[in-house]
Amino acid sequence: MIRIAGFNTSLDRFVELDRLQVGEVQRIKRVEVNPGGKGLHVAVLCGALSEPVKLVGITDARHREVIGKFLRSRDVTFEAVEISGDVRTCLAIRETNGVITELLEPGPELKPSECDQLVLAMTSEIDSDDIAVLSGSLPGGFEPAAYVEVLSGLKNLGIRTCVDASGDLLKDLLQCRPYLVKLNRDEASETLGHRIRTVTDAVAAARSVKHPDIACVVISLGSEGLVALHEEQIFHFSTPNEESRNAVGAGDCLLGGIVVALARGATMENALKLGTACGATKIRSSETGFLRAKEVESVLPTVRMQTLV
Repeated sequence: MIRIAGFNTSLDRFVELDRLQVGEVQRIKRVEVNPGGKGLHVAVLCGALSEPVKLVGITDARHREVIGKFLRSRDVTFEAVEISGDVRTCLAIRETNGVITELLEPGPELKPSECDQLVLAMTSEIDSDDIAVLSGSLPGGFEPAAYVEVLSGLKNLGIRTCVDASGDLLKDLLQCRPYLVKLNRDEASETLGHRIRTVTDAVAAARSVKHPDIACVVISLGSEGLVALHEEQIFHFSTPNEESRNAVGAGDCLLGGIVVALARGATMENALKLGTACGATKIRSSETGFLRAKEVESVLPTVRMQTLV
C-alpha cells in the first residue's frame, strides 16, 4: 500500500477570470472548490490509477463530511485527525492567458495531542513493503523535528520513502536520505540559489541535492516535463507541449504516478515515464489535482526520454 503524510489538508478554491488587475473590482468567470493539499493530490492520483492508498491528514468538524465524501469517491482511504481549529483555505487564480497566481494559507495551529495522533496514524500498522510519501507543508504546532523522526522511523523499518517539501523543512528531511526526493521548479530554484530557467539549471539543482544514499532526485518542470538524477544517470522526460488549462496539482500527480509505478515493481525509468504522463495529463485538464486513468493511458505513448549523461 502507498501511505501518504499530507498533514496540512486544505480547501482549494480555483477561480478563472480574464485578467488579474490589482486594486480593481473584477468578475469571476468560473469557480471550483475541492479539498486539497499536496499530499491529498498525490493520494487522489493513486486512487485514480486504482492503487491502494491511505492518506493521513487533518480535518475539522465543519468540513469532515465534505472531505471524507470527496476522498471516498476517489478511492482514497482517509485516516483523518479531527482538529479543534479550521483547515486552511487556498486560492488559485487563473487568467485567460494561462497565468496562475496562488495564495496559500499557512494552516491551523495544532494541539500537541493532535500532532501525536497524526504521527500514530502515519506509523502504525505499516508493512515493510509499503511506500511512504511525505508531501507538502506542516500545520502550525507540528515541529519539523517530529516530522524528521517520522521519516527516520519509516526508513529504519526498511520502507521506501519519498519526500516533496520545500525550504528549511526540505533541508531537515534531506538529512535522513529518503529514497526519492521530488522538487518543483520554485523549490529547486531556492535550493540552487537562482531561478531555474533551463534543463541544464535543473540538472545542476538535482546534483546539489543528490547523495549516494538517495536513489533518485526529481525536478518537475511543468510543461517541460521532469529532470531526474538516478544512479549517476540524468534523464529528461517530456511530452509534446499542449495548452495548459490548470497546472495546480500537476507536480503532485507527477509524484503520484512515480510512486504508483514503484509500488507495482516498475524500474525507475518506467516510473519516471508514468509520472511524466500523469503530470502532463493534469496540466491539460481543467479540474484541480485530479485526472482519469484513460487520459493518462492516451498520453503515456507520447512520453519522450532523453539520457543527458
